[in-house]
Amino acid sequence: MYFLLRYTSIDVGQIFKYGSVVFGGICLKETLDPIFFNLYTKVFPLQPVTKAVGEDGCEEDVEPWNSPKNVTTALISAAISGSYLLGSGAITFMASNLIGFGLAVRCISLLKPKSLWSAAALLSGLLLYDVFFVFGTDVMVSVATSIEAPAKFLFPRETVPGATGVQSYPFAILGLGDVVVPGIFVAMMAFVDKELVFEDDREVCQVRNGPYFSSSMVAYVAGLFTCFVVNAVSHSPQPALLYLVPFLLGNALAVSAFRGELMKIIKFERQSQESMVNRMKKEEAE
Repeated sequence: MYFLLRYTSIDVGQIFKYGSVVFGGICLKETLDPIFFNLYTKVFPLQPVTKAVGEDGCEEDVEPWNSPKNVTTALISAAISGSYLLGSGAITFMASNLIGFGLAVRCISLLKPKSLWSAAALLSGLLLYDVFFVFGTDVMVSVATSIEAPAKFLFPRETVPGATGVQSYPFAILGLGDVVVPGIFVAMMAFVDKELVFEDDREVCQVRNGPYFSSSMVAYVAGLFTCFVVNAVSHSPQPALLYLVPFLLGNALAVSAFRGELMKIIKFERQSQESMVNRMKKEEAE
């Protein structure tokens, strides 16, 4: 994308912008579906629904395409997407963040590494990539500030008077990958709580938050806050993963060491719902 931007006349920005809006709008609708399903079950009688089990083992409700919930979430997503394309100022960046939120949630829900090692390796690999392309070249910053598309999160910031180039950009940027990749790791911590801490054979969405997931959420917020502070003080681009990865991995190791589960957490592999139930039954029989 960087080379297309710099060395060709192809309007990559517009292609990426409209593609992100369409795909992001669909993801936003799917993210809003469970919220509005709970609302409509309390306010309106829904048509009969069919239960289906999703990839994460949680039951999902399959409804007619023209159900009140589906129509409502589709209209809201379309309105937000339209606001991004046609609006200006605060409306645009808020709509962009909402579409980006939908993209991030759906990506996290679809990407499920089996082992903690693979999730940690993904984090570490992208950390090296992020640091190199932010500090070593202008690729990451050029793409992020040149292409206006809802594939990043924007936060208004004060610019230095007389600043030029990147420092004159009126937003602090959080890339989609800075949410999705750490989010995959944090989601893995929910499975650690379910299988290692609680040894619960229910779906992960039915198990209460445990020490690994809860502390990982705190670690993510702390890492992100640190990144924004450094960015505000230095007035220079910062790779968010440089702060998020140490906080997340350090937290997982610290919590496991405190609980005496260090080797278990290092060797942890997520089990399927069926294998978890079978293991629990075998242990009960013994």
